[in-house]
Amino acid sequence: MRSHRVTVSWNCSSRSRPSRICSRLTRAGNRTAVLIELRTIERLFGMSRPPDSLVDTRFRQTCRLSVSWWLNALVVPGVLLMACAQRGPMDVGSRADYADEGSTLTTSYEGQTPKIEMEKRGDRWFVTVYQGRQPSSGYAIRVERAIGVGTALRLRARFTVPSPGSATPTVATSPAHTISLPFGADAIYLYDQDDRQRAEFVRP
Repeated sequence: MRSHRVTVSWNCSSRSRPSRICSRLTRAGNRTAVLIELRTIERLFGMSRPPDSLVDTRFRQTCRLSVSWWLNALVVPGVLLMACAQRGPMDVGSRADYADEGSTLTTSYEGQTPKIEMEKRGDRWFVTVYQGRQPSSGYAIRVERAIGVGTALRLRARFTVPSPGSATPTVATSPAHTISLPFGADAIYLYDQDDRQRAEFVRP
């Protein structure tokens, strides 16, 4: 999970409560604020003012506390104050169970870019992800996670490429991996291990 530094500003002259700050953080972009045992935190801060050692008069007695400071310096036993992180495309929805139907390095797909196909066989839906035509061996693609978001499906796959300078046979390959699910999706989105979208499929 990628952490992002978030600054919490507390104006000591006002009676701002941690709950209001947490609420503002929760509404900010894709950040998620988690606050547990809020009453304990408010008792530590005396409801209206943090400890005097935190007051910086150069900024009109506004105390700026980063989330990393909160986690490292103000975590008391049994109390987790805040954790802020940016959510990725695979951090929403619910896990979708699938069966691994196997992978291959040779397919009839001649395209250069990743591709998704879906077809129904019997009572299951088969989804194949293609890495695209490659100039040598050493390439591969494998689905590692699937989540359902409404009627859509998001897949995270690992795209393997040869190491720089490695000796690989110069034979063309077209890697693919197939999985099957008990349901069909209206749309499928393919992400790589860095959460970059590489392909999408929309059922006609």
